[in-house]
Amino acid sequence: MDRHSVKPGEFSFTIENRQYIHPFIEELKKLSEDAREMGVRLILFDDLDWDSIEREFYLAQFISALAISIMVLAMITAVALVVYLLIVRRIVFEAAGSISDWLRRPLQSGG
Repeated sequence: MDRHSVKPGEFSFTIENRQYIHPFIEELKKLSEDAREMGVRLILFDDLDWDSIEREFYLAQFISALAISIMVLAMITAVALVVYLLIVRRIVFEAAGSISDWLRRPLQSGG
């Protein structure tokens, strides 16, 4: 055990609350500086850049909200168009029906 060296990846940390990530990273930086002063080499391996992940998360949230807003707007527009077409179609059919009644009247009376 005296010759055992700790390899990167032997220790891992799980932070359950994302509010503690930035303070944890700051404490690791301080620990790294303190360890360097004591002559201990502390290798901090970060395969994920939390700041970029956080930015991408907020960007994904914004894009999702924008997509939902566009979908809602499209649905409202579609419903308005359907209602408009139903009203116009009814008016057109009523007008066409009164015209056809007017055209049928001479044929019925003359027969």
